[in-house]
Amino acid sequence: MTPDDLQRPDPDSLLAAVQKADQRRRRGRLKIFFGMCAGAGKTYAMLSEARELAAQGIDVVIGYLETHGREETDALATGLERIPRRVYEHNGLRLEEMDLDALLARRPGVALVDELAHTNAPGSRHPRRYLDVLELLEQGVDVFTTINVQHFESQADNVEKLTGVRVYERTPDSMLEMANEIELVDISPDELHARLRAGKVYGVERAQAAEQNFFRRSNLSALREMALSLTARVVGDEIAANQTTGVYRRPFRSRERLLVAIGPNPGAAWLIRLTKRMAAELHADFFAVYVNRTDSFSSEERRSLERNLQLAREMGAELLEASDDDLAAAIARVCRQKGVTQIVLGKTPARGWLYRVFRGPSFSDRLLELCPGVDLHITPDIESELRRINFSPPTVRSRSGQYALAVSGIAVATGLNLLVYDPVVYWAPSIIYLFTVTMLGAFAGRGPTLLAASLSAMLWNLLFIQPRFTFYVDRPEDVLMLVLYFAIAAVTSSFTVRLRRKQERLAERERITAHLYDLSRELSAASHLEEIARAAVRNLQSALGVSAALFFRDGEALKEAGAEAALLSLSEQECIVADWSFRNGRAAGRFTDTLAESRCSFRPLLASQGVVGVAGFAFESAPALAIETMLGALLAQIAVAVEREQFSEQTQRLRVSAESERLHQTVMNTLSHELRTPLTDILGSASALLDDGLAADADRRRALLEGVVESAQRLSRLVNNMLDMSRLEAGKLALKRESVCLADLVQETAGAWRREHPGRLLEIKGEPATLFVDADFALLQQALALLLQNAAVHTPPGTSVELRAYAHGDQVALEVADAGPGVAVADLERLFEKFYRAPGAATGGSGLGLALCRAIAELHGGALTAAANRPQGLRFILTLPAPAPFRSHETV
Repeated sequence: MTPDDLQRPDPDSLLAAVQKADQRRRRGRLKIFFGMCAGAGKTYAMLSEARELAAQGIDVVIGYLETHGREETDALATGLERIPRRVYEHNGLRLEEMDLDALLARRPGVALVDELAHTNAPGSRHPRRYLDVLELLEQGVDVFTTINVQHFESQADNVEKLTGVRVYERTPDSMLEMANEIELVDISPDELHARLRAGKVYGVERAQAAEQNFFRRSNLSALREMALSLTARVVGDEIAANQTTGVYRRPFRSRERLLVAIGPNPGAAWLIRLTKRMAAELHADFFAVYVNRTDSFSSEERRSLERNLQLAREMGAELLEASDDDLAAAIARVCRQKGVTQIVLGKTPARGWLYRVFRGPSFSDRLLELCPGVDLHITPDIESELRRINFSPPTVRSRSGQYALAVSGIAVATGLNLLVYDPVVYWAPSIIYLFTVTMLGAFAGRGPTLLAASLSAMLWNLLFIQPRFTFYVDRPEDVLMLVLYFAIAAVTSSFTVRLRRKQERLAERERITAHLYDLSRELSAASHLEEIARAAVRNLQSALGVSAALFFRDGEALKEAGAEAALLSLSEQECIVADWSFRNGRAAGRFTDTLAESRCSFRPLLASQGVVGVAGFAFESAPALAIETMLGALLAQIAVAVEREQFSEQTQRLRVSAESERLHQTVMNTLSHELRTPLTDILGSASALLDDGLAADADRRRALLEGVVESAQRLSRLVNNMLDMSRLEAGKLALKRESVCLADLVQETAGAWRREHPGRLLEIKGEPATLFVDADFALLQQALALLLQNAAVHTPPGTSVELRAYAHGDQVALEVADAGPGVAVADLERLFEKFYRAPGAATGGSGLGLALCRAIAELHGGALTAAANRPQGLRFILTLPAPAPFRSHETV
């Protein structure tokens, strides 16, 4: 790598910076006034800056403010608009909270929201106030807010150990990282004590108790250090980001990457917070891995696992999942894939030498062996230590029915052994027992199979090994055989259980893959949004086993799609929750942090261009990790299919719009030319006729009048053609069928054409007097006149036009042939397109005549085609069905 490469910005860092900047531009700005504890002056500082902004003409509104009766703070708030609080009734108490809807409707320039970590009253849209702030930011409202250091997740445990006070109101550190600006409101412990004694923080009696407990000088110094350290860390992250994306960044060594393993252990929460703090101090990436093993979890352990995973998400960890029964090997594999440099582990209980002999090296020793070069941090697990002191019996994970099955199976095997017992081959029962234990492993858990192995060994010894009916074994070989049997039975059953669970896991993955394949296949075959919705709803309900409904974007609102396949019906209140999820692009409803009292849970359909819809589900219980993973994959496929279809519809609309624009331009050009010419002739002739000098010149006056008539006829033909074409396309032109003799039709049309084109030769061939059709005489005459007019316009003067009538099979044909220049074979079919003019065609005509002729022929059940004439020119053949009595196979 050259020195220039070292100075070149990292593309990934640049992309991340651009994406982060784009997200910040789309949402409102967040400023956090941050302090070490209550009384530091955060609210005062926020109000001071708010008044300065209001003086500059910026719209500042108080969304929620808690002054605790402090006179100086109340005075600063005077004159600023306040949004009235919303009142909630809970257990007979009146609880006042910020009215989020009123604040969103008001949409101020800056909203002041005090106490970011506050827990909202039951019944509020969000359980925590920081979620209210997130919604304000997403709607483009700038927010000023306040918070103390102990309320951040990464600091809460340290504050609890320091002060002995449990911190219940916690806010994810991501809020701090999201802030556009952080103002540290610092105060010395001595000054804070002075404020306490003056009653500026709490009342006098409460202040004395606070000074002796939470507000001890040592506690305040430690809290102040935490606040300063956390602020410095955030500022350092900003500097590092600027240096990384800058053109002249200084070279850094490889970035640290920290990993913590997550399991159902409640103590994992402590390890997650510790790893987050370490990663923040080192400016490192933070990974959390869950290893999916064949061990089964109780319902409480599964809930604990889901809480730990949720905490890791809130702390900003990148969640990873690996499948392996060997925990150390799985973690080592993840470390190699992600380039992890440090692993954080909880301290495992000490093991004796006998355990190490049979089980090999400890978990930490194996990690050190499998991950050379990776630092290993082993920290005491506080909650695990407490559980060791307060011992509780192990949890029974297998159901009682499995234990009953194990006992019953061994009882049946014992009865069978007693029936076939032979003292000479007393070892034979062990084979039946071993077979029974192995088969039980395919149906029961590890505990029942170990019980079966123990019972079978005891019963074999008691009932079949000499001396019978005692547990005494007198021969060493029998002792060895008994011990080996138990070991083989235990190991075989354990392997069988593990194999069965692996098979179940593979079957679950196969089921998920099958659902994804089925959904992908049906979505690919869907031709419009309604089909996509029906396929999506059917697959979601089949895969998840719950009722579902789907809503797609319709402009700025939601519209249910695939309703006939949906089994879920929503109330008006639940539709409001779905609309909130759609507008904010976040999950809402039951088992989420937003509007959790709803009966249904809603997930947005996120595509590359934003939210394209919402899916609703009626989950009976919180979905497990596997369900969430499958749900995410299914919704991603649906979102891509919906966006693809919307893009297709948008492209089609653009194509139609472009075609309409082209047609409009063609029509305007045609009309401007075709209308201007006859109108100009009429105006010119009329103006000349008004000249008194022409009164005596009868020949010139006649010529001018004939010109007016000719131009008016041309104009009339254009208007009539357009009106007739419009009526034909609208289906409003009704046929007045009658028996038409082609001789009458040809004679009347030819006469009119000759009068309009004197000097042109029209040859009539065939025997039209013998041919009849059931047709609308006026429309058929119009079509024939248009064909003759087309020939007159596009052939040189002096050339003849041929009109021929003949019968062919069950059809009657009228053929118009000319000796003009003709057109290329590739352009023959295009002659019948509206407003199409062949290259090099003579001026005159609107390009509607031939299109109208074909429409009239098709309206009669016939056809109009074009072909090259010999030796030159064009032939137009208009065919119509012949009446039954006149049909013939002869050609005239």
